[in-house]
Amino acid sequence: MRLKINAYAAEEQISRQAAIKRINRIGEPIAADGTVDGNAVRQKWNRYADSTRGGKPDRKATAAASAGQGEVPEGKTRAEAQRFREWLRLEREKLQWKKELGELIDAAETGRAIEARFRADSEAILNWPARVVAEMAAEVDVDDRVLSAALEKYIRRFMSERASVDQ
Repeated sequence: MRLKINAYAAEEQISRQAAIKRINRIGEPIAADGTVDGNAVRQKWNRYADSTRGGKPDRKATAAASAGQGEVPEGKTRAEAQRFREWLRLEREKLQWKKELGELIDAAETGRAIEARFRADSEAILNWPARVVAEMAAEVDVDDRVLSAALEKYIRRFMSERASVDQ
């Protein structure tokens, strides 16, 4: 279909000057009456843009990725999909590199370590009165059984309060 350069530019949503540059870049001839074959220009420009990644590809163009590379997201050109795929690959490599350097840790492993530390600390706090009650009772001149019962009562109350705190 023959189009005036202005009509072609309007269809492609680019300026007249950009349309002329595009037509000249792909080598499509402009007729004496100032018209071009719109379909031919679009096809040549899409091939040119995808092969060289130069210029802006046709906004309306979508292409299916070649077999094994997945599908191109709707509304994206092949070049945009390839750039996205390359960016994603680089992000994965960055994460792997950080993991190898020790900057990243496994969340499940960290959770297990925190849980183990919490349980060990909790057990140590609950057993503490039995270890120190005799010394404390002698120091304050109180029966060790009474002091032991009081310490255990208040420590257990404290631990149950800490366990119910929303975090």
